[in-house]
Amino acid sequence: GRLRASLRQLDEAASTEIEPRQTFRTVEKLEPGQIVPLEIPLWPYSIRFRAGESLRLRVHGVDRLKRPEFPQLPPDPTLNRGRHVIYAGGEHDSHLLLSEV
Repeated sequence: GRLRASLRQLDEAASTEIEPRQTFRTVEKLEPGQIVPLEIPLWPYSIRFRAGESLRLRVHGVDRLKRPEFPQLPPDPTLNRGRHVIYAGGEHDSHLLLSEV
């Protein structure tokens, strides 16, 4: 999944506990030092995990998405500036929620 923090506004009517949906209608730029919660939807996928395997979560401040099916498309231009800080733990709840089939 991917999400620009400035487009974080949730569509409360369309969102569920395991599938947040943003409206993408309101741009809410962050001020330096401002902390906001982000609900980042994951794209549908299916993976079979065997005992001992693990899942890695990577967070980037730039577009790292590769598009092998569309090599002619350039990466999205970044609008990011400044220092990016991720707050997790303590008063800043942070978790990865996955559905199980």
